[in-house]
Amino acid sequence: MKRSVSSELKADVGELLKSTVATESADKVWRAFESSLRGLDRTALVAIRTYFSGGTIQDVARKLSISEAQAKDLVAQTKREIVEKLRRRCKVRQ
Repeated sequence: MKRSVSSELKADVGELLKSTVATESADKVWRAFESSLRGLDRTALVAIRTYFSGGTIQDVARKLSISEAQAKDLVAQTKREIVEKLRRRCKVRQ
């Protein structure tokens, strides 16, 4: 006897599959992000953590005893470095 799979079951399995793939993808990106942070030198790590925690460029400058221009450049360079590392580690598929 051939069993018929209900459209409701197919929809449920499809949603579960989408959810699982999304969760696994998000986990992979977070692991890559954390790995990227571990690869930063101490100065860049302090700058980006301060900035990502809601600190301003002025806060970064004060914390690292550097000028605001240097802090702005450091944060921008660190963000670019993190993005580049994420791109290398996470191949985007559609």
